[in-house]
Amino acid sequence: MKKRRIVGIIFLLFIGLIIIGFVTGILSIPSIKNINNRWGEVTDKTTEIISNITIENNNPFKITIPRVDVDYSLKMNDIKMAHGTIDNINLEKGDTTIEVTSYFNNSKIPQWWISHIKNNETTIVKIEPIVVIDAEFIEPHTDTPSKTFTIETNLLESVNIVNETTIEAGPINLTFKLISVNWGNVNDDITELLLVLNLYNPFPVSIPIPKINYKISINEIIIGNGKIEDSFVLKSYNDTLINIVTNIDNDMLDNWFVSHLQNNEISILEIFVNSTINYYDFIYKIDDFLVYTHEFDTDILGYTI
Repeated sequence: MKKRRIVGIIFLLFIGLIIIGFVTGILSIPSIKNINNRWGEVTDKTTEIISNITIENNNPFKITIPRVDVDYSLKMNDIKMAHGTIDNINLEKGDTTIEVTSYFNNSKIPQWWISHIKNNETTIVKIEPIVVIDAEFIEPHTDTPSKTFTIETNLLESVNIVNETTIEAGPINLTFKLISVNWGNVNDDITELLLVLNLYNPFPVSIPIPKINYKISINEIIIGNGKIEDSFVLKSYNDTLINIVTNIDNDMLDNWFVSHLQNNEISILEIFVNSTINYYDFIYKIDDFLVYTHEFDTDILGYTI
């Protein structure tokens, strides 16, 4: 019984010395040294984010912390896209590296896309790993080396042209004087892509365009397609302005994002427009009415704290 009492007193003295050490600053509270992130397994619904977090203990001896909790979150334009936690971690003397797996919610990609387009193709990414070091002998300490950075895209940067180009269909030569593509309305279901074409008809008769087909894809995943039957007419010896509204199906964007990550965050956007024209009761198909290809890349996790 006497031995137990002596051991208890020694333990209390030891705890007291540790408390004094932390209060006076002689001992240092463990802190995050660095964090490295990488993508893990990619599935249709979720994508792993694997984070290696190194916690540094500068004290000359091992400190057993009863509880260390890590709460990891990734936000894109204030939309929480990923979250993960890990708890009950014991720290060793020196550096302790722990691995935290959080899960990126692919189903939120359409919601993020809407914010990205409405924000002029700009996304603010905030990665915030909150590490709470909760010891019985000191006040809970939170170490939060958050990181904020910007991702910008310009998906339509080279589709707009002002130089004249000629397209041919049988005996017909038509001149494009202008091609302009811009984003239109964006809602939960669709994203409008507005095409404005200025075509010159050098022939003595008007030329009807009874049908225009379009297809929009990213990484060969079709995110929009349809046809427009407005019976456009190219007036003889005149410029004709054609306005086309195409739609992107926002529900398909999470499929694109999976392919984007599987392709090392590289994507190829393709817009194909073809049409038919009537000329002296003959019908001619124009396959390359408009063809646009644009490669873009991102680096969502490309940093080290």
